[in-house]
Amino acid sequence: MGWVRVPKEEFARIRKLAADRKAKREEKRKSLPWRDDHPAQPGPRRRRKKTPIQIAWDRNDALWSLAVRRRDTAAFGPRCRICGQVKPLVGYHLVPKKRSCGIRWLLENGVQGCSPCNFGERMNPGKYRDKHIALVGRERMEKLEALAKPGTQFRLDDLLAIGAWLKAVIEAAPGQQPPGPPCLPTV
Repeated sequence: MGWVRVPKEEFARIRKLAADRKAKREEKRKSLPWRDDHPAQPGPRRRRKKTPIQIAWDRNDALWSLAVRRRDTAAFGPRCRICGQVKPLVGYHLVPKKRSCGIRWLLENGVQGCSPCNFGERMNPGKYRDKHIALVGRERMEKLEALAKPGTQFRLDDLLAIGAWLKAVIEAAPGQQPPGPPCLPTV
């Protein structure tokens, strides 16, 4: 299919329609309650900058995931601890993050898992809780759930101490874990 030749009259009519539509849009925009200098004038959305606490929180999540995956890969190989398949792996919380602010960055609260298992746990927590108990034992699972305190608040210096500890865990030799920061409970 090639180019179609449009007669000059038809082309002029199409251009006039487009100009009329543009003029109507501009007229409507000017009739809105704001002016060009009004702060509510639509424009590019600005993303709010993250606070230092939010930055440290996100960095600790990434370091925790890396520490859990390194620990489990050294011990069990590059497999999902839940289903056993070799897939792209993530750090997987045994007690979900939203219920466990106090133990969010404890290495004992994590295993190496694949993304489908991580997502499946959110959709069917009862089924996966039984798998977690089979994986780590009922006693340890109950202890983790007892330590989980939703709404635990961390100060910036606590978050930085946790981040430094997680970096030390990642850099340590396998099986050699440095003592945890005082702001995290022990299991």
